[in-house]
Amino acid sequence: VSVEPRSGDATCTSARASAATRCATRASSSWASPSNSLANQRLAAVHTETGRRLEADAVFISTPLRARSHLAATLCDVTTDGFAVTDINGSTSRRGLWAIGNARDPIGHLAHAVADGARVGPWVNDYLIDITLDPTS
Repeated sequence: VSVEPRSGDATCTSARASAATRCATRASSSWASPSNSLANQRLAAVHTETGRRLEADAVFISTPLRARSHLAATLCDVTTDGFAVTDINGSTSRRGLWAIGNARDPIGHLAHAVADGARVGPWVNDYLIDITLDPTS
């Protein structure tokens, strides 16, 4: 993928979507820089790996939603993308282990993670009380 500013003075090339995102971000931030000769320029086109030029005013990159760590997979059942499988209360397949936020929900935002914590917290507390009062449970 190659991103071309309207002036045509610079391009940024990458074969991978994640690198293309960084590339587009770098390019757009440098276009906005007042000290850069491309200041106030706009995107003109995107060039594909096959060389096709696609005129565009904006570029949206879709990235795969995969867990960046294999930690969850070492602790409990996970989805094919590596996120913890939980029930509605955040419980995982491992007794005494809960998952919240992006550990179980790849598209959640910070507010969702906070809500997860508020919803799951009482269940964790209940579990801790149970094992404290009856360590054999």
